[in-house]
Amino acid sequence: MATARLLEIQVEDELVEAVKALSLEELTVHEKNMKEEKNRITEQMKVLATHKKELERANKEVNDKLKVKERSEAAKAKTKAKTERMYSYIFKWKGEEIPFQLAGRSTITQFRMQFMIATGMKESKVKKLLFSHNEVVMRGRSENTGKDGYDMKDGDVVEVEDLDDSVSETEQDDEDAMVEDPDI
Repeated sequence: MATARLLEIQVEDELVEAVKALSLEELTVHEKNMKEEKNRITEQMKVLATHKKELERANKEVNDKLKVKERSEAAKAKTKAKTERMYSYIFKWKGEEIPFQLAGRSTITQFRMQFMIATGMKESKVKKLLFSHNEVVMRGRSENTGKDGYDMKDGDVVEVEDLDDSVSETEQDDEDAMVEDPDI
């Protein structure tokens, strides 16, 4: 019986050793599988990180292009609004206030025409009178640019002095008539 018992103990020991060996082998295989899974996940994370960076870069490029486009459109709209807008001014001439309007991009000719219409003067008198006021028109055209150091705004008063009081309108009209009619 003791031999049977010894045999039984020996078989149990071998069985325990076999189970240990099997468990160790299974653990090794499981560990190897876990490492492979970890490596696969790490590779996927690297790929995803690369895709994320590419998407962020592409998104930034698109946003930058949109910002540039928005700024460009805003500048165009602002320029168009300035160009098409009518500006109101007031001439002070011989104690009288004469309101008039000019478009954002008016020329000196348009400026003179408005003054002629407002005062009823002849063109030659207006040209002579407004000759030195060319800069006023330029300042009116350059609103908000600051190029002239002075910006005319809506409702500004432009004082126009009669530069040559010695020539009356009737005398000037006579001079114009002489030039136009050689028989006189």
